Amino acid sequence: MYLLLPTARFGSSVLIDDRVIVLKAQPDHFQPVADRRNDNPSNIHAADQICNQRIKGSRKFPSLEEARRVIQAAWTERGWKDAPPETPTDRMSYEVRMGPADTPAR
Repeated sequence: MYLLLPTARFGSSVLIDDRVIVLKAQPDHFQPVADRRNDNPSNIHAADQICNQRIKGSRKFPSLEEARRVIQAAWTERGWKDAPPETPTDRMSYEVRMGPADTPAR
């Protein structure tokens, strides 16, 4: 996994550009397919969709450690972070809790 945020895991929620996004695993060719078609298992790593599509893309890195360093720096620079614990990921996945002021009259 490229993402190195301490609490981030596949399936966790992160706050990116004021949107909550759930990190999903996807296969990534460490050395880009455009260079040479290398489907060797040692060249394929799990990456989240944000790191893979918005940061790494077809960039080349000399090592996995360097890729992690650059990606971590990009997250920090862009202000991306873990979503607050009770942030809904979409409007259909949470329930509305009614407080005393919202309770319907009987």
